[in-house]
Amino acid sequence: MKTPRPYVIAIAGGSGSGKTSIINALKEHFPSTQIAALSQDDYYLPIEKQPLDESGEVNFDLPECIDWPLLEEHLTTFQLGNSISKTEYTFNNDARTAKQITIASAPILLIEGLFVFHETTLQPFIDFKVFIDVDEAEKLRRRLNRDSKERGYSKEQILYQWNEHVSPAFFNFLMPNRAQCDLLIDNNISFKKGVEDLIEVIQQELKKSKPSLL
Repeated sequence: MKTPRPYVIAIAGGSGSGKTSIINALKEHFPSTQIAALSQDDYYLPIEKQPLDESGEVNFDLPECIDWPLLEEHLTTFQLGNSISKTEYTFNNDARTAKQITIASAPILLIEGLFVFHETTLQPFIDFKVFIDVDEAEKLRRRLNRDSKERGYSKEQILYQWNEHVSPAFFNFLMPNRAQCDLLIDNNISFKKGVEDLIEVIQQELKKSKPSLL
């Protein structure tokens, strides 16, 4: 019997909007037999292939930073009901050791990232689009906290990236696609309501694909 293609939910939002937190909350709610998740961040090209800005600094906030052919290949593999194996991206943090990740296909596939709505080759795979809204000041606060603790960046590095790379990328590549989304989540204070809304979407799709999954 042919395995049905996964229902693909794409989640986008600016840096610090809570994409990973929402993915993790959904993974806690549903077993791995029901949902799988991919992160665009795991498809960054090697640092030597990344573009430089006018000051000679690496700009990680451009669509061309991502290995889109590999991501498309993995999405195709999922559609055939097969697992994928790939190397975790460590954000060039020498203190972290990259892990080999194996992800099994599932009825629901979550994919999150900055440019998942912008990249045209991904659009035929996507069934449902979610955009996360957060105030700019709150996103910056979260990024300062995350990048200093998890990625070892200094405050000066974080602010430079925010002003020169992150903020321009948001308005150039994310905001133009916001109006096309199926669900908008306000994550300024709590993402509980947004998670609940997504749980309902997933449960409805699971019922359609196979009632016994619920």
